[in-house]
Amino acid sequence: MPIGLIIIMAGMGMTLDLAAFKRVFTVPLPIVAGLSAQMLLLPLVALGLVLLFDVDSMIGLGLILLSASPGGVTSNALTYVVKADVALSISLTAINSLLISVTLPVVLLIGARMIDASLSTDIDLPFSRMIGQLLGVTVFPIATGMLLRKFLPNFAHQSEPFIRVFSVVLLALMLIILWFTEYQLFLGNARQVGLLIFCLLMITMGLGYGLAGALSLPEPQRFTILLEVGIQNTVLSVYVAANILEDKALAVVPSTYGMLMMLPVAALMLGRHWKLTRPAS
Repeated sequence: MPIGLIIIMAGMGMTLDLAAFKRVFTVPLPIVAGLSAQMLLLPLVALGLVLLFDVDSMIGLGLILLSASPGGVTSNALTYVVKADVALSISLTAINSLLISVTLPVVLLIGARMIDASLSTDIDLPFSRMIGQLLGVTVFPIATGMLLRKFLPNFAHQSEPFIRVFSVVLLALMLIILWFTEYQLFLGNARQVGLLIFCLLMITMGLGYGLAGALSLPEPQRFTILLEVGIQNTVLSVYVAANILEDKALAVVPSTYGMLMMLPVAALMLGRHWKLTRPAS
């Protein structure tokens, strides 16, 4: 899993250049709106749902972990498919990929203490080691991918489609393996976890779209922020649960999300496609 995640992140880096970061200074409002929705709204809504439904501590922390792993290459691809703002999507992915090595451990530690004061010690949250490992599987591979794009552009361009396929295959294998090794956990919590994931998706995407609308951002940017808030980095969150925290129970929520998330997202994408293609009245 670590090797696969490094390859995926390097592939993401091959799609990025410095222009993605420069947009923060040239057109800051949509970037700030998207990051606020991803970094603040997502964890707050996740924590609110955990406290509201009074779920099992490990299920609750799994939802917090998922909410702290926003973005990824999937959101970039889907943004392109629905003709939204690809530049904004790539910029948010680039910034998130750098911030997440610090923000994820912080959000996870705060969430653990708010859910259950003893939880952060019970599961041994290795704060400094988590930051170090996340830097190793996110920032450094992405920087390597960006260097490959700059100095070996043909190689980067030819490799990108294969890495996209590889990321889908890796995610599918992870979900299958987790299902067979932890199927009792999945079956025992399927209804509760499914409800939590559906509520998280609907509420956060609605709030993200509403925030972008309140800031008078154009429709393509509103839908881009909706996708960026709704689509999480499943591979990364499962990696943190299984490899860093070494607790497969924490991977139940991210894994279930990986199986379910495309249902509401696909419905919204079809709605946008219909809106874009219907004849003008």
